[in-house]
Amino acid sequence: MPSADVTPFSGRRDGTNMLTADWVRAVRQMVADRQYATTDEQIRAVNYHLKPDSPAEDHMLGLAATSPARASLDAYLGELATTFPGLKPIRRTAASYEAELLKTRITVAELAAETVKRGEVEVYVQEDFANQVEDLAMQAKVKGTLAGYPLWKENQPSIIVKALTPDPTSWAGVAAQIRAIANSDIHELAEGYRAAANTLREQQLLKANVNDLTRSFSAFRLSPTSHATAAVASKPAHVPPATSRPPNVTQQDRPRQAQFERDYTPTTEEVAQIRAAREKCISLAQPDTPQGRATYNQQRAAWATQHDAARLAGNQHLWETGYPLAPGTQAPCSRECWKCGYPRHGGGECTAPFVPSDERRFRYLCHTWLGQTRAGPAPVPVNVVDWTSIGTPTEEDLRDFQAGLTQ
Repeated sequence: MPSADVTPFSGRRDGTNMLTADWVRAVRQMVADRQYATTDEQIRAVNYHLKPDSPAEDHMLGLAATSPARASLDAYLGELATTFPGLKPIRRTAASYEAELLKTRITVAELAAETVKRGEVEVYVQEDFANQVEDLAMQAKVKGTLAGYPLWKENQPSIIVKALTPDPTSWAGVAAQIRAIANSDIHELAEGYRAAANTLREQQLLKANVNDLTRSFSAFRLSPTSHATAAVASKPAHVPPATSRPPNVTQQDRPRQAQFERDYTPTTEEVAQIRAAREKCISLAQPDTPQGRATYNQQRAAWATQHDAARLAGNQHLWETGYPLAPGTQAPCSRECWKCGYPRHGGGECTAPFVPSDERRFRYLCHTWLGQTRAGPAPVPVNVVDWTSIGTPTEEDLRDFQAGLTQ
């Protein structure tokens, strides 16, 4: 894991690098803190803080194994400083640390590892995550406050959310409550995760075997040497019964009924309502700044005050009300990932921090009801985007198997 105190170094003369001497000093401190034992480990740690596909990484990874520059940490850093001297310095601001803190998330897969190695020391995963949160909060100078905490908490696995009940009064308290999670609870989660993963693999293997058998059977029936050829050729083609469901939307392609409001083609009036809700939410979207996030939290609180009763009663109509858009995310129907709101990058494979569940539903409805177009006066195709085009629901399936262990 990269150190929060070391900015990735690229070697480009574009003003985005720390001064080489400062960077070298920070790397030395990081190596000393983590107690890397061998020169190879120290060099790998340095390489981990070189920006991928950058001049610095290309040069340093291109050094021969017998190069004198790889003889020691001092020689390696000396080679870097000699090759890329005197680049323009940039100091990280407290705001940049705060932004990184609010995007920090630990996954169930990471928790299921139970421990993580830091140098030569094995550290419990909850303690390592707590240290990371506390370090970033200290660098952001918000350790004694809870700036941005509600949205950050929503993006954590349920075991973390449970540990943070009741809510602490500061980020230091957040770290303390995470550290207090019992190792037995982490082990129980890990066992459930591994069992779920095994179940998923078994189901995928079974599905693959069924597909193989189906293809083999089809090939046999269509083979010119098959005794069944004449019977197959004379049999009339199967015509599926007529259905009111659009041809590109099938029950198996759609998400679970409990996750989204309804499972049928929307009316023209509902399409107009969600188009209007989308435009309203876009007009009220806030930038990803401290002030923007504060305004966004106020918008969510106001939405909850007005609509929570309907939501709890099961009568929530997101196509009429919309939902406040998380700061810095893309507008619905702009080919963004509907789980995290950022430019589309894989749907079910998304590992970015999720936006709130009501916003996810709203974005999904925009996808399925409006399609990947801007809403305007002209008719908008309905259901032009199906579940499979958004991404394979591998991660969603895994959550189902985990029986409440995850979000």
